[in-house]
Amino acid sequence: MNWDLRHRKSSLVIRLLLAVWIAVIVIVLCATGYWWGLVFIVPLVLDLYLLRRILAVGSSR
Repeated sequence: MNWDLRHRKSSLVIRLLLAVWIAVIVIVLCATGYWWGLVFIVPLVLDLYLLRRILAVGSSR
């Protein structure tokens, strides 16, 4: 987390792109009938949590 806070702008972009990519994977897998794609919801939620945490710490500074 320290690296994320030191390089806030780049880590926000990386985490946002990663969240979009995971969401696309989940949508495509579930749309084609591969319901095991819902497993990727857990990393998506973790990534969104870390993204929100970086934003919260950055706005309090």
